[in-house]
Amino acid sequence: MGDDDSKQSYQPHQVVVNVLKNGGDRVDANAVAFHGHDGELKQAINDHRWLRALFLVVYKYTTGYGVYPQWSIIAIAFLTAAGAIVFRRTGELKEARLKWGLAYSFDMLLPLIKLRESHYKIDISGLARYYLYLHRLLGFILGSFLVAALASWVK
Repeated sequence: MGDDDSKQSYQPHQVVVNVLKNGGDRVDANAVAFHGHDGELKQAINDHRWLRALFLVVYKYTTGYGVYPQWSIIAIAFLTAAGAIVFRRTGELKEARLKWGLAYSFDMLLPLIKLRESHYKIDISGLARYYLYLHRLLGFILGSFLVAALASWVK
């Protein structure tokens, strides 16, 4: 099965989602969209399309397939803790005279928020550097989801 097949398998769900949204039933529309993407994930696993399945798993657990962008707050908390654990294992933590590294991790994760200028002067070495590159990249993505979640709450 190619990518066209996965798009076609989600297409009926999208039609129902659009009908429900146009009828003002956002809760059921979200449930149908979520269920449809779960089906797409199962199909990707069954077809051994591992890259697509990995994308859908990350998409599911960080934003609820875009249906529940507020879930990104949980992902941000998890990545902040993970970044702090990685940072705590470096010598730079002691040099910077930081106790836990949570503020540093949060600062590196979300580029929209700047807690301390001194965090940006810390040069991490070793394997931790590469994790923190990924950490920062994920922060850009999750930050945009967080902005979307906040915008949807303001409506």
